[in-house]
Amino acid sequence: GATIIDHMYSIRMIETERHGIVKGAYHFLHLGSPIEDQLKIFFKTVSWAQGDLPPALDVEVENEIQKYGVDVLQSMTLEWLQKVEKKLGVRPVIYTRESIRNKYVNDSRFKQYQFWIARYSERGPDNFDWQIWQKTEQGQINGHKGNVDINLFRGNYESFMKYLDQ
Repeated sequence: GATIIDHMYSIRMIETERHGIVKGAYHFLHLGSPIEDQLKIFFKTVSWAQGDLPPALDVEVENEIQKYGVDVLQSMTLEWLQKVEKKLGVRPVIYTRESIRNKYVNDSRFKQYQFWIARYSERGPDNFDWQIWQKTEQGQINGHKGNVDINLFRGNYESFMKYLDQ
């Protein structure tokens, strides 16, 4: 949103590069904060370079959608996506739960954007238009205490590298 900044972002990006991990950034959309303020913080904090994951807009707070309305959600989402694409030169993706995608952003204005769908199950999303699937938030990796998200790319290694090269 317009209030929370990851003050460790720069260090995290340096460390991911140092360890050969593909890096990326996401923005958690808050409908109660002006979109211009949210964009200002995003651009001040985030860097993007060829070979990084496309920036992701996290759209998932259903109680905010109920409070502010679908029109506000859709207009703020589109404005963020369009301004990020224009400034960074890469088309962002929309990260959301499958139910929110189906109910609120299943609109022709979003057809040009790829989706990163959170669906915690053994079966992938039912939608045909997802590019990344967040399968679980209960993953484990060596060297990290606690759970991590596990995400799957829809394609093979070669198509993933092309995806990063867009």
